[in-house]
Amino acid sequence: MDQNPGDPPTGQMPGQFPPPPEDHPVAGGQPGTGLSGRPAGNYPLDMNRIFELIFSLFRSGWRKYVGIALLVVIPVAILLGVTTFFTSSPSLDWLGQFQALLLGQTTQLPTTPALIALAVGLVVGAVAAIAAFVAEAAVTRLASESYFGRPTSAGSAMRFSLGRLITLTGAYLLTFLASLAIAFAGILVASFLFVLTASGGQITPGPSVFFGLVAFVAAFVFLIFLSIRWSLVVPVIVLEGAGAITALRRSWQIVSGSTWRVLGYILVFGIVFGLIGFIFTFALTAAVNPASLSARTASAAMDPSRLAIISFGTAVISAVLAPFTAIGMMLLYLDLRWRRGEPVVQPGAAVADRSAG
Repeated sequence: MDQNPGDPPTGQMPGQFPPPPEDHPVAGGQPGTGLSGRPAGNYPLDMNRIFELIFSLFRSGWRKYVGIALLVVIPVAILLGVTTFFTSSPSLDWLGQFQALLLGQTTQLPTTPALIALAVGLVVGAVAAIAAFVAEAAVTRLASESYFGRPTSAGSAMRFSLGRLITLTGAYLLTFLASLAIAFAGILVASFLFVLTASGGQITPGPSVFFGLVAFVAAFVFLIFLSIRWSLVVPVIVLEGAGAITALRRSWQIVSGSTWRVLGYILVFGIVFGLIGFIFTFALTAAVNPASLSARTASAAMDPSRLAIISFGTAVISAVLAPFTAIGMMLLYLDLRWRRGEPVVQPGAAVADRSAG
């Protein structure tokens, strides 16, 4: 995993990364213009430039990026598949009840198996999220070192990420607990309002149910806001060596004033790479065909085994595509720092420094 054919030789930048222009006034890439009147250095990075750099970085060492992602995600994908096999039935039952409620139909309160499935899903989801943080940190380390002109090996990037495991876990747990508190508050308020109309275990649509749904949606919107403000936690941990709490505070600070910009980039990344993932996932789902239609009931009965296969395959597909988003968020982090007037290392600076020396 250290050096692959087709990767740039150690100490050289990929072909798409020129060293910083000679006319930039500040070595750190501060905002301003050079002697030629054009923006100093490589910044700011617009959407087109960020996508150019994402694909250029990925092409320069795609085996390393995919290898890191699969190494971390495959064990988690197996765990997700097993969990899906045992919890799919009660989870689908609960989802059906919730959909009936949204349609204004009389439904039942969640059963104990559904609540257990939800709890198990949260735990497994937490494990998967921490693994995703580890993979993202390794990819960010690998991409940033290549971007700055000091390429490293996949093994070195992975060891670096594992060395930050406690910090990454702490950052995730803090975000998870904050999100859980908000979600719990929204669910608690919504449930209380739902119960006001419940009779004999049945929920009857009415004003209380409407306001309960409003509370649930409001909590969801606030969760999205938090996720945007904390979206740069991993780049901060990797590139600034920050601890968990400091990384959360720092991400909030960097994104502040650029919330809509960051949301836009997240949406674009999600649409572009999410669409690619959706196409492959759709093809996998169509091939596995988890639903078997019953002629008597005309309802779809999901096969847990096939759902487990789809869960595993979806996780692997996501792992292959994850480096693109991780690289994009690393570049967005650097761009936002530049826009705040903070010093930012130019691409290829390490190569330029060695050449000057």
